[in-house]
Amino acid sequence: MFGGKKRNQDTLSEAKDKTSLGELTHLFDQLETIISETKKSYIKSIQSQAEDDAKPKRSRLVPSFKSFGRKSEVAPSAPGSLEATSNGNETSRSDKPALPKEEDARFMPMPDDNVKNVVEIIRRISELVIFAEKASIADNDEETENNIAIFDCFFERNGLALITDILTGVSFDLRIHTEKQKKALKMDKSPRSDDLVVAEELLQGFDIDDHNYMLLPPLAIATQAIQSVAMLVQNVTRVTSLFFILSNNHINELINFPLEQYHIAERKKHNQERNGMSPRRFGSPELAELTTHYVTFLKSLALRMNAQTLQFFLTYPEEAKDTETKPDCELEPSEDTSEHQGGTDCQLEETEGSAAVEDPASQNEHTVEKIRVEFPLYERALEFCSAHQDSFVRVTALNICLNTLRLAATPPETTKLEDDSDTRMVTPTGVLHDAKVLPMRERLAIAQFVSSPVRVERLVSPIFTKLAELWGMFEEQFRDLDTINALGKGKGSDGAIDKDKAKLQRRKLTSRQQKSAISFNDTAASVQDEMLLLEDVLNVGLTTLNEQTIEMMFATFVYPLLLQPLLLYFQRSTIPDDVLYADPISAHNMGEDIKDSALDAGENAIISAPAKSALFLLTAVFQFITNKPLLRLLFTALFHPLSPGTTEEKTFRVEPQVACVDENGEVSVRIDPIACSIYPFGGSSGATPALEGPGTFQNRKEECVFVLCPALAEIVDSDGDNQGLAAKSRRNPYRKAIFQCFKLSNQLSDLQPFTIIAVDTAFAVFNESFLSTVLFGVDIETGVGYSDLDLMNEVLSAFQSCVVKATPGIDGKDEVPRIWKLEYDMVAAHAFLYVIDSNLNARKEAKGAMRARCLAAAAFLSDMPTGLENLRADKYRTRTDAQSSTEEARESYRRIILDKMFRGDALSNSLLKQLLRLKSDQSSFFLSVATRGSYSMFCQRSCEFPPFGRGGFDRAMHDGVDSAKAWASLDAYTSLLTITESERDSFLQAKQGGIALKQEGKVVPTFKLGVTYVTISKGIESAMLEEDKSGDSYVEARPRSVVSLIGRTAFPCVCEVPPSCAPLFSDAGAKVVSQGITWQSLYLVILGWNLVLAEPERSSSGDGRVVTSCRLENLVIQKDTEDLPASTSARRLIVSHDGEDPIPPGLFLFEATPKARQEGVFVGVEKFRSSVDIWFEDQRALDLAFLKVDRIISLAKAHRGQLIYQCLRSGVDANTEKGK
Repeated sequence: MFGGKKRNQDTLSEAKDKTSLGELTHLFDQLETIISETKKSYIKSIQSQAEDDAKPKRSRLVPSFKSFGRKSEVAPSAPGSLEATSNGNETSRSDKPALPKEEDARFMPMPDDNVKNVVEIIRRISELVIFAEKASIADNDEETENNIAIFDCFFERNGLALITDILTGVSFDLRIHTEKQKKALKMDKSPRSDDLVVAEELLQGFDIDDHNYMLLPPLAIATQAIQSVAMLVQNVTRVTSLFFILSNNHINELINFPLEQYHIAERKKHNQERNGMSPRRFGSPELAELTTHYVTFLKSLALRMNAQTLQFFLTYPEEAKDTETKPDCELEPSEDTSEHQGGTDCQLEETEGSAAVEDPASQNEHTVEKIRVEFPLYERALEFCSAHQDSFVRVTALNICLNTLRLAATPPETTKLEDDSDTRMVTPTGVLHDAKVLPMRERLAIAQFVSSPVRVERLVSPIFTKLAELWGMFEEQFRDLDTINALGKGKGSDGAIDKDKAKLQRRKLTSRQQKSAISFNDTAASVQDEMLLLEDVLNVGLTTLNEQTIEMMFATFVYPLLLQPLLLYFQRSTIPDDVLYADPISAHNMGEDIKDSALDAGENAIISAPAKSALFLLTAVFQFITNKPLLRLLFTALFHPLSPGTTEEKTFRVEPQVACVDENGEVSVRIDPIACSIYPFGGSSGATPALEGPGTFQNRKEECVFVLCPALAEIVDSDGDNQGLAAKSRRNPYRKAIFQCFKLSNQLSDLQPFTIIAVDTAFAVFNESFLSTVLFGVDIETGVGYSDLDLMNEVLSAFQSCVVKATPGIDGKDEVPRIWKLEYDMVAAHAFLYVIDSNLNARKEAKGAMRARCLAAAAFLSDMPTGLENLRADKYRTRTDAQSSTEEARESYRRIILDKMFRGDALSNSLLKQLLRLKSDQSSFFLSVATRGSYSMFCQRSCEFPPFGRGGFDRAMHDGVDSAKAWASLDAYTSLLTITESERDSFLQAKQGGIALKQEGKVVPTFKLGVTYVTISKGIESAMLEEDKSGDSYVEARPRSVVSLIGRTAFPCVCEVPPSCAPLFSDAGAKVVSQGITWQSLYLVILGWNLVLAEPERSSSGDGRVVTSCRLENLVIQKDTEDLPASTSARRLIVSHDGEDPIPPGLFLFEATPKARQEGVFVGVEKFRSSVDIWFEDQRALDLAFLKVDRIISLAKAHRGQLIYQCLRSGVDANTEKGK
């Protein structure tokens, strides 16, 4: 514990007594000597400098600071100071003059060697005392006696007083020193000693008024001293030792430690002028370390507070005790409740209580004591809760305050009361918030003290100040992120990115992206810290404190920074509504008719950044705060159809209501009940708390002012018959703004996904009944011009627009318009499940709305290949039927693109690769359709950056795959909404997440919390994977079956036969073995939509025995370009097969060992590539086979694309015909 510092050998070498007691005595002597000599040297240096100064002013070298500070005056003793108790071993300090708390302070000049010696002496003194005190509980009586003697010596030498004087500057006070020297000279009648002669000479001509400033020890000494006292308080084990430390006034003097003067002295040391600023605006690492150790010292005191030690921290001034009248509902506790409240000493005193009971006319009125207390430790800790303090200092100070608050809020039911009848004193555990319940009188006294509006403001306003600062930081960071996004897309403020400098520009942008992401995440972590601090304050459960905190939060943070910026976006936006809310899906176009915004990226970032900051902090509130009344009020302010009026709301001014009457008729501290849903806020909601005084107040500072929260609480508690509320309220503008954000065009603004995350985080907090009541206006008389049906349609249309939306993809080229893509929002889908859960009408309407949206999305997706075709029009056109017309070739090419989007191949992405199958049952394919929004998700999406440049066909295909997945997810989600009422348990589980829901309603747990999986429809599965057996061209070709080759184009070829494939061939087949390799003569034949390798049947004419068969749509072929020896004319065709089956077709071998993707209980669908080499006689034979097979493969892919197209259009066309 003390090994971190090396013992100064020069200091300790003079100790002749090797015992610890002797060493301690010697250390005190040394310390006092160094301090005395330092003061003498300082006075002598002042006089020497004055004598050398020829000018009339003597303040050149050591100037008087009267001109900088106030007139010298002795500060009165601090209110609430601990009462000093005199004893035989300690000198009374009442005759010691208090130091003037001036604005002038400086450090006492001291040689470096002396500084090091004093630091080591103080450290060693505390080490000896702590070790001795801990060892004093040993069984050895002689050793125990020696250790106790060391501890007693520490107090006999006034060790704690000496350290306190050093810290507070009393030890260096020139006034005290000169007065003592003059007194000694007057009293001394004997011949003068050398020391007295020197002292007399020094005092001649020395005017203390010319040096009226505070002298403080160097920072190194102060830091070690405060650290030593903190360790002494923390580590004492005997309760008598602790009481002895606390029972004198030294600890209280340290609580009033002049830290401000240290800041002034440090600034003077560096010749810094104040310029009207606080001294703490100037700091240094040494000062920061001193502040840290000082706050740690305060925390060590807070750790030692319990029912027995509270007397040293909480004082009762000798003042007239005020009494207050309580309403008739609050009865005074009877005499037999004293034991429950901790004994007769803890019972509340009554004033005129007996007369009130005996007088029939006044039996309904009783009085309760208004307890006036002073709490210096709490007051001092509040000073370090300010927003400008270091984070460690702030958190430590807040923990001190929270520990104090919990002393008042801890109910007797949860912790056993300390028995006052037990006279034994118990040392506090030293564990924060682990103190037992205090007597009721002390609990009420602390509750009244901390619930003062002034102190509540000092406690919580720094949190809101810090959050406001972070809000501003987020605004700047969101602007920067938007600018980077625009540059990444090639639309910076200076136009397109120069192609010649593209690589350098990308490197710069990448570096800027990384720095912005790091900065953003750091700010997000700071927001989380502040929210958790606020959560700790609210979780204490002091109702009066929470009421004031919430009112302050709404007035200074919620309305100006969380709600108003949502309106500001629409007020500042100059974009027409037809552009701002453009929806290519509902308009049944591909975005071709959507106009571009006139705003550039910079302007758009400026108007959207405040709204993003508000949404981010809203997400943080609902994520980290659990106080139900606060969350219900905030949700009401956001989503309730009614909003408080701006002119007719009442202002409630009440005194802090700390006491109440519990269910047993006993007076107790108001703490939050377990099922607390709303606070009275000054008596606005029916349940009026116990009043603690008259209705008029002499001190306006002690009033609690409630304006916003009572109005919101009235809306929360209102029912359908409250016509007056509807008359004085207005339509909620913030609700309208939220749902407008749901419909914003993603081309112009990215507010929509951020709004959805914030809303989903809010919905997850409340039960379905409350959500339905607020969102749909159930049993609410709105009176503002729209009905319950209008409210429901407003919500459903908003979610219909955002679950699947069209977002801008890559830019086209030349005359090709921008290509849009579909995007499915799983967070919006999750939030929608909460909205419609408990409302049958909403669920019914939601099914129809989402089915219509699914059909519109299918139509959009079916037309998407048209835009992709324009990017690479000749990609596959030459591979289709050369005899077909140009339009037919284009149509076939579109179907090939659609097949590539849904099925793809082993080397490209596709919808198929996004599907999952259960490990236990691979018969169904799943997609994730809903997931919870969270604070971390908001951070992640904020720092997502688009790919650089404008992209090309490959990028467009990637967008096409995303669109296919979006539509398939919406289709699966729509099937989830069709769950019947009898299957509602499955719906509830889907809302919570962590399950996979099959089409038959069976639920399988996935252990991935917050994510819901649903099987895709059989129509999509069939269109993508099942073999098409319709048409006359279908021929079943299974391995080892015999098929007729007559009338079919067959290409003779030769294949190598691996040993594993030998059983596929007959013994009579035409095969040759050369150098250990078996070669087999085969025919390559096209049968329907299959490619077949058949072994000629020798016993029959025109038949072939199928060796292997695979679907053409799964094949990729290419000519071998490798140079072959001139001695052979044979040429090779490489045929690759991409299939989902980990077992390849016959003769095909895997290029790599197949390995499926594992995701918990799921296994991902993969396409495994296998290949076979087919040899032809010469180059001409190879070319003929390649042209034929390649064209048929393209037609097969187009045919599969046609099946997918029909699946997409089936519901659309049926719905169109029904409409006609």
